[in-house]
Amino acid sequence: LKGNVIEPYLVVKAESSDEDITPGTQSPEKETRYTWGLRAAGKGLFGGGFDYTIEPAYQSGSTMYEDFRTPANPGGLAKNSIDAWAVHAEAGYTFKSLPWTPRIGYAYSFASGDDSFDEGSDKTFKQISPTQHAHNGYMDVIGWQNMIDHQLHLNLKPTKKLVVDVKAHFFELDEESDDWYHVGGTLVNGSGADRYLDANGNSQDTDDELGQEIDVTLKY
Repeated sequence: LKGNVIEPYLVVKAESSDEDITPGTQSPEKETRYTWGLRAAGKGLFGGGFDYTIEPAYQSGSTMYEDFRTPANPGGLAKNSIDAWAVHAEAGYTFKSLPWTPRIGYAYSFASGDDSFDEGSDKTFKQISPTQHAHNGYMDVIGWQNMIDHQLHLNLKPTKKLVVDVKAHFFELDEESDDWYHVGGTLVNGSGADRYLDANGNSQDTDDELGQEIDVTLKY
């Protein structure tokens, strides 16, 4: 389609920890994850000012891990099937007839979390790129994993060579009982539950609202 690009993809990631780090207490863990995705983008539509991007992705496969529910048999393995999905979508409109040709837009990023780990399925989507700079902010406070990100965009061109870009992010967790994952895949709070212990040892409720971020970039 003229003015559009369509990019289907399949990413296969197989990893295992075959070495026994603690002999007799830790079993090898294995995971094979298939990410089926599609990215479509276009601009110059509907009179030349409309643009869009959409990228849905689905993950399947299986993961095997130590079954911690049976401490009498620490060598036992449990198997989960992977059933996770994510999407990034955005749309904007550029007012070419106005001064500074402003573009306003909205974007939505989502990646599923898991509210019932260890029940036969793994519903936490794992991001497949090493960074989410392009979609989820320059502060790198969240990965494309158990998250929701509502965004407001404003783009201005005061001169032919200067571009001002402003993006506001509103971060939330998809599932409170899952973790807040850093952009590198590590855990931010390490709680993994609806409640956690604060520095004073008091039980607190995990909030699904993580915070906000504003990115302002200048390009000359």
